[in-house]
Amino acid sequence: MNRCQLLLAACILAGAAELASGEEASAWSREVNVYNGDYFTVDITDASSREFSVYLPPLVLAMDVSPPDAGTTIPDICESGYEIDDVVDIYALPYPGFAFDHWEAEGGILGDPDFPCTTITLTDNASVTA
Repeated sequence: MNRCQLLLAACILAGAAELASGEEASAWSREVNVYNGDYFTVDITDASSREFSVYLPPLVLAMDVSPPDAGTTIPDICESGYEIDDVVDIYALPYPGFAFDHWEAEGGILGDPDFPCTTITLTDNASVTA
């Protein structure tokens, strides 16, 4: 189950509990994406102070260069702590004798894959190669 499916499941469970209890939606509180350094939470509290939580680990952005000795990237190698829809600036820095060609990505949406300074919008854990 991916992150979007987990969030959807949490919302469905909360909605089902709301319907079963007969409480109005306005009687519920929801707090989304509270980051404590290890995970994000979706916290839902009903009018009777019952709490429901879903814990989601932060997204990871893994960077790579092909061929491996052709340069480096910013951010370098691997960073975590991102959430869904975060937009991250990425940069390709080719070493002398090499030229940037394009970006390839899984788990995100690239801004301009043909430009060495661009962005990626994270939709899941992402792997990006310059």
